Amino acid sequence: MKIVFASHTHMNSVYKVGSFHLAKGLSNKGHEVLHISDAVSVLHLMKRKDEVVKSKINQIKNGPVKMNDSTYDFIPFSLVPNVGIISTISNKLKRNVALSTSFNFRKFLKSFNFEEVDAIIVDSVKFAFIEKYIKTKVLIYRPTDIYSYMTNINSNMEKDIIYRADELIATSTPLLAYLKEKYEILKEIHVIENGVDYNHFNYHKSNQPDEYAQINSPRIIYVGSMDERFDFSLIKRIAQERPGYNVVLVGPYNQTIRDYFKECKNVFLLGSKNFSDLPQFMHNSDAAILPLDLNNEANHGRSPMKLYEYIASGLQVVSMNTEELQKRNDKYVLLANDHSEFIDQLDYIVNDKYTNKKDVSSYGQQFSWKVKIERIEDILFRRLNHKRMHRDV
Repeated sequence: MKIVFASHTHMNSVYKVGSFHLAKGLSNKGHEVLHISDAVSVLHLMKRKDEVVKSKINQIKNGPVKMNDSTYDFIPFSLVPNVGIISTISNKLKRNVALSTSFNFRKFLKSFNFEEVDAIIVDSVKFAFIEKYIKTKVLIYRPTDIYSYMTNINSNMEKDIIYRADELIATSTPLLAYLKEKYEILKEIHVIENGVDYNHFNYHKSNQPDEYAQINSPRIIYVGSMDERFDFSLIKRIAQERPGYNVVLVGPYNQTIRDYFKECKNVFLLGSKNFSDLPQFMHNSDAAILPLDLNNEANHGRSPMKLYEYIASGLQVVSMNTEELQKRNDKYVLLANDHSEFIDQLDYIVNDKYTNKKDVSSYGQQFSWKVKIERIEDILFRRLNHKRMHRDV
């Protein structure tokens, strides 16, 4: 099959989101894959010092990235971004203004023979109406968050994608329930949670990263973005009430975040790390955390990418309690309803002398992306066969 992923995050980003793993996995199974991420616009050039924007601009300058023999990663460069008033115009015109004003989108599709494909899998609302630019047999919408709780997301565009899609895949049960209620969806919605690249994170004794030479155990690690969904006050409280714990935060940060933690001598901001280096940071830590801010509604429908990466790395996890994580009831994941309980659960893990890291890691094998990819591949084949049968009648 020839498959397009229309995602919010490019494959070369420090964040390896679900579309990255799905694109990689489907490519490894012999499919031809194009991964497209949200367009960079002329307006983004004003933010070119931002780490994420800078990396996308550099990729656009260098051209599409060939990830392997059958996978390309491409970022459109457009006149305007598909947010705010532009997304409203897109929805009224039933056209994607960002793609229509892209300087390189159509040229790329023609040059690399992606003007017609078997399937498009969309997980970014900003790619509404993409099927008007790429002819496809199957359109799948795969939302990864409750987007209407996030900024710059046009719910009317999401509604349009949902009604035009042949198949819907949600990454959590609360997200499924939300979509059904908000958009009054009658068609089936599949739930396929995010998984883990188990072979990459599988626990084994690995060399300690240089940064850890000055950071003693117990090391409490968080890997990921530190945005409005992150509970900064929880981290500060851990640092203040447990001065013997060292909290390691791996991910991009700005000066505001640095200033917030400047008095916390046991909070270490290590910045972004290559995906290939993440296992050694996790393998040499003592506990992992998901400090979700429960006041942010978007967290309640999340399928946290890092959860099973932590477990595959041999780490027990403490997370703030959400409906989705409570439903999963995963072994080695301790849930907390408030900050005090979170710290108590963290104490339990740090002082646990009986749980073996290899046992924790083995538990994570069942959540491999391999299983998720097979389910999505089955959905694609079934839908293509269904359309073929109706066409031949």
